[in-house]
Amino acid sequence: MCLNKLNSIPQKVLDGSLSIKEAVMSVMRIAYTNPACFLIKDMDEDDRSDFLIDCLPHFEKMILRHDEKIGQFGLYLYHSMAGLKMSWYRKRRAKDIAARVMSPDIKDIYEKSCEKSLLSVASPSDIERRIFGDEEPSGRRRVEVKDIFKSRRGNSHVDAKTREKRLAMVLALKCAWYLEESHIDKLSQLCECPRGELERKVQDLKGTLLEKSSKQEDLEKRRDNAWFFVCKYRDELSRMDENSIGYQAVKRKLEYQLASWKKKNSIIKRSRKITPENSAIAKILDIKTHSISSYLRCAKNLEMKGKLGSSNR
Repeated sequence: MCLNKLNSIPQKVLDGSLSIKEAVMSVMRIAYTNPACFLIKDMDEDDRSDFLIDCLPHFEKMILRHDEKIGQFGLYLYHSMAGLKMSWYRKRRAKDIAARVMSPDIKDIYEKSCEKSLLSVASPSDIERRIFGDEEPSGRRRVEVKDIFKSRRGNSHVDAKTREKRLAMVLALKCAWYLEESHIDKLSQLCECPRGELERKVQDLKGTLLEKSSKQEDLEKRRDNAWFFVCKYRDELSRMDENSIGYQAVKRKLEYQLASWKKKNSIIKRSRKITPENSAIAKILDIKTHSISSYLRCAKNLEMKGKLGSSNR
């Protein structure tokens, strides 16, 4: 009987007599009040509620893509519930294992064992010290960012103060992904250019780095996932007899995940910081790409001599 109530729901959504949100809630209500029809009679009320709430996005997809020519919606939903139930049990079991194996002590060991990504090398305080030095720059007449790199007499006749501004600007834009509002404020004062214009340029550069950032985050997530399984299999081995069936299989899984975790740590250690291409910076500043490379070489030489960050004081 409960399955028959479900069969008309997709058609009502198509006719517009029922919104998709109302349809999803109707499916949830029918499933909750008829647990035997949906293989969830063995769940208590709390688990049943959690399970059905987790299924809400799936209910919406099933309603929208159901085709009456293939079969009735009630049967389609009934057969889909078995897979959804297994997925929900797996996720809950993973959470239970995580709560058990990732104790505070293990988390501390893990964080100390992880290689620090080069993303953390360029901390905001480090950027601020290297580019701006320790003194607060004073505010003066504002000029456009591009004007800093224009000279009527040519670059060979640029005064030292202008060179410092150009160097600070290029370094800051190269670190655009890590810049905070306080850095933009200081850069605006140091280079005597409008803050709004500078912030727009920084945001434009950040927009070109979203793909790089996504790849880096994905790698770190996969590394963390490998560590979770290392803890999981270590926990399983500690509860098994060495002569028992399956011990060697779990041990091989542990060795595989441990090797995977070490490999990803090594890749993260070698990975570069998230920085824009020199050509992207050159386009924003309206100068040649080789000029950006020249400024960066200059900054590297100054840092090696211990003068970067103190040259603008």
